[in-house]
Amino acid sequence: MHVLLIDDDHDLYSLLNEYLGQEGITCTHAPDAEKAFLEVNHKRYDILILDVMLPGMNGFEILRRLRSDERNLNLPVIMLTARGREVDKVIGLEMGADDYLGKPFNPRELVARLRALFRRANPSILPYTQQVHDVGISRAAHSITINGKTQQLSMPEMQLLNLLTENVGQPVPRGLLYMSIYGYTPYSHDRSLDMLVSRLRKKLGQRPDGGKEYGPSKG
Repeated sequence: MHVLLIDDDHDLYSLLNEYLGQEGITCTHAPDAEKAFLEVNHKRYDILILDVMLPGMNGFEILRRLRSDERNLNLPVIMLTARGREVDKVIGLEMGADDYLGKPFNPRELVARLRALFRRANPSILPYTQQVHDVGISRAAHSITINGKTQQLSMPEMQLLNLLTENVGQPVPRGLLYMSIYGYTPYSHDRSLDMLVSRLRKKLGQRPDGGKEYGPSKG
C-alpha cells in the first residue's frame, strides 16, 4: 500500500513515515496543494490522507478539485479534522471523502482505517477462502464452516468478519466498523452493530476448547 499524506506538519509525517513503514505501508509527503496535485498527477497512490487545515488552499478545496477529475473519482481519501469539529466531518463526507479521523489520533487506528479502505477499494486482495484457527471462511459463497458444519452469512456479517480477520489480535474501533459496514458514524442509542455482532457470534458458536464465543470482545 502506498499512501500520500497531504499535511504541512513535518513532525507528523516523520512519525507516520516510521510507524506506517513498520506496518508495510509506504508514505509520501506533500506539505501543500501544489505538491499534492503534482504527486497525484504523476504517481499512483492507493489512498490519500488529507488534512483540512493547510496553508493556501485548504483540504476541502483540494478534495473538490480532485473529485472534479474523473481519474480521481474513486481514489480513496481520509480527511484529517480537528477533534470535535463535527461540521468538518460532515462537509468532508458530503464532498466525497471516504472516511475521516480527528486530530490528534492513534496511529494504530489510522492503520486500521487504511487497511479497511484499501480492502474496500481492492476487494480481490482478500483470499476467496481462508482458514482462521478452526473457522473456514468462503468469501465467494458468503459462508463459514466449523467442524464440518456450514452456515451462510449475510453481507453485513461477511463484512464484519472480513474486518476482524484483517486485524487478528488487534482492536478495531467501533466507529471504523460502522463506517465500513453501514457508511455512517453511530448516533446515540444506535444498536445496529451490537445486533450484528450478536448474530455473528451465534453463528460462530463456542470455541472447541469450551472457551468463550468467537467474535469481537464487548465494549
